[in-house]
Amino acid sequence: MAMVSGALFSILVNGSPSQPFNTSRGIRQGDPISPFLFVIMVEGLSHSISASLHENKLFGLQPHAFAPPTTHQQFVDDTLLMGLPSINEATSFMSILMDFSATSGTSINPLKSKLFFFNTSLPI
Repeated sequence: MAMVSGALFSILVNGSPSQPFNTSRGIRQGDPISPFLFVIMVEGLSHSISASLHENKLFGLQPHAFAPPTTHQQFVDDTLLMGLPSINEATSFMSILMDFSATSGTSINPLKSKLFFFNTSLPI
């Protein structure tokens, strides 16, 4: 998958932009710059989740009344999403993830994804 191709790039050299240049083959898994691009992309995911929290589209988990709500934790290439066990919360998270997938060119691997409920009575 060549996520970045057909674009013009310019880098800063001593604070001044270089002449724009094309990529020759795109960026592939294993490319030395891939981890840096992934971190930048996932930072966008984090901002989307935080924006949804501030817009009251997500509520997250709040350990006690004085603690700020927690919606996500990110570790290297794993993301843990935390929220209320409700359809609205799940729909909001799914919408954010679908937008992220569409804009980043990545996809969620359902075989590596899990859903857990804690201290919640499930309907029978």
